[in-house]
Amino acid sequence: MTPVGEERELSFWRRSRRLDRLVARYIIVLTAVLAIVVATFTWLDELDRELRSTDSQRYDAQRLMHAQTDEQTGLSALAAAGKASSLQPYLTARHELDVTLASLRHRTRRQPQIAQALDAFAVAHENWERSVAGPILRTRSESNDVPQRAGASLIETMRNAIASIDRYYEQRVERIVTQRSLLRFGSYSLILLAIVVVATFGYYSERASAHREERLLRSVLEQRDTVARQSEWRKKIIAILAHDFRTSLAVIQANAELVETHPDTQLRKNAFRAIYKGVSDLSSMTDEALLMARVANDTLVITPERVFIYDVIAEAADRFSNRQDIRVTLSDDFVWGDGRYLSRVFDNLISNAVKYSNGPIDVRIASREKTVEVSVVDRGPGIDATDLPHVFEEYWRAESSRDKRGSGIGLYIVKKIVDAHHGAVSVESSPEGTTVRVVLARAQPPQPDED
Repeated sequence: MTPVGEERELSFWRRSRRLDRLVARYIIVLTAVLAIVVATFTWLDELDRELRSTDSQRYDAQRLMHAQTDEQTGLSALAAAGKASSLQPYLTARHELDVTLASLRHRTRRQPQIAQALDAFAVAHENWERSVAGPILRTRSESNDVPQRAGASLIETMRNAIASIDRYYEQRVERIVTQRSLLRFGSYSLILLAIVVVATFGYYSERASAHREERLLRSVLEQRDTVARQSEWRKKIIAILAHDFRTSLAVIQANAELVETHPDTQLRKNAFRAIYKGVSDLSSMTDEALLMARVANDTLVITPERVFIYDVIAEAADRFSNRQDIRVTLSDDFVWGDGRYLSRVFDNLISNAVKYSNGPIDVRIASREKTVEVSVVDRGPGIDATDLPHVFEEYWRAESSRDKRGSGIGLYIVKKIVDAHHGAVSVESSPEGTTVRVVLARAQPPQPDED
């Protein structure tokens, strides 16, 4: 797949994931709103039932007083007519009062305040029946003033009881209406809060998801680039090895034929030396290829031991002393590391310095409390400030060094080896020259009784 196709696929994938999250948030909001609406309507329905029950009880309480008034009116008609046929309105009103009172008592048995008022009404009514209705029913006359005065007091007591019931129900209705208003306001507020919470959570989670996806995208692209670089690296290494192997093998073959056919002993000795050198070069190239493969695959295995750092640097300097004046600071310091890989580090650093330096090269060894710092200082043209951050990148080469032979992996390998030693490497450069510093863990010198 082309990079453009990958970008489109990743873009489609990211849009799909955002759409999935957006749909999920809509579902959450709708579910929360639905739950709030259902709970609100259930509560409102309960309050409506309570309100209807309160209105019904309030109406029945008022009917009690109307029935009492009808009783009184029926008795007055009975007393005025003096006939038994006029008794029926009184009896009808009394029956309605008894039925209504029994119904109210049953429905308000859990309301102590209403039950107490109904008991007061019932007691006053019984006294009114005994002291007022009884004499009238016996005599069918209202000539006696004492029962009438007592009846007025009892009727006032009943009216007060009904009035207290009415006030109670009025307060109850106000409370229910207030609860309904608060419930509506609370449900609207909860819906708004749910939307705000989900929106806020969605915003921050979307930002977090975007960061995660961005990191994932970068990781995928880096892995793709790493695979591409490794593929390019393999091509370059194969090309380099093929060329160098072919050259060395040609030297070996030519000298082998010379040994076989030429009778001159001195020439035969020179041919043997050339063969040995070619075999040595092939072995070195094989080691180089294996090292680069381990570096590329992050499979370097370091065997740390006490290493006399001056010997490692001096040996590397000797290999290039015929090409440049290399001055190494004397030192008796030891470091913890793998001598084979440390030798490769300083081979690369001194080789670079020899390649670019226009004067003597200084290799300075400085001992610190827990570390040893090795500085390779050349007197070359230096590295541009814009190029310095890239010097340890794989295959990277500065513009100023394009005319020099090299693969661009020397400092990359140096950094990988130093990192594997838990050390540090840095570069400083100016027009007067470049300094590469390597910091390694310091080791104590061996004791006399150590082997």
